[in-house]
Amino acid sequence: MKSIKFPAGLAVSAVALAISSAAFAAGVPTIAYFNKPDSHTAVYLKGKDPVKVASVELNLKTASKVLVQFTSGIADENTNGCPCSVRAFVTMDGEPARPVKRVNVASPAVQEVDKYEHDRQNLDASTVYEAPEGKHTFTVTFQRMDGDTDEIEVYYPNIQAIAFPN
Repeated sequence: MKSIKFPAGLAVSAVALAISSAAFAAGVPTIAYFNKPDSHTAVYLKGKDPVKVASVELNLKTASKVLVQFTSGIADENTNGCPCSVRAFVTMDGEPARPVKRVNVASPAVQEVDKYEHDRQNLDASTVYEAPEGKHTFTVTFQRMDGDTDEIEVYYPNIQAIAFPN
């Protein structure tokens, strides 16, 4: 059997890689999440006040950058009083809401011209917060900005807050 000789620099590199991966493992991201996988409507947007869609709590052991991301679908099944505009916001610990996305939904043309049964739109976005050590709550709210309907439905709401230690 023949032995293979590796350059000394390769051994040093392997040790450095092992040490750095152990250091990275100590900073493993922390995650909090909420998933609503069934197709039943989770929330209705009634009026023009913000409506809480979902929230999660995250307890950070050190100051971190927190990626907050969410996905959902929205629909208005009859288009009366629409087209409508819906804005999504994210808040951390009750601070002022951060607008992150705006979509239009329930255009009458979708049913009347395109002959689709309902106008459905995805309402997905993400944002990053700088968060100190401690417990934090991240909340997603939706608000109807334009239009005059109380029948906008939110379904499949999902939210994730992923902390990356500084």
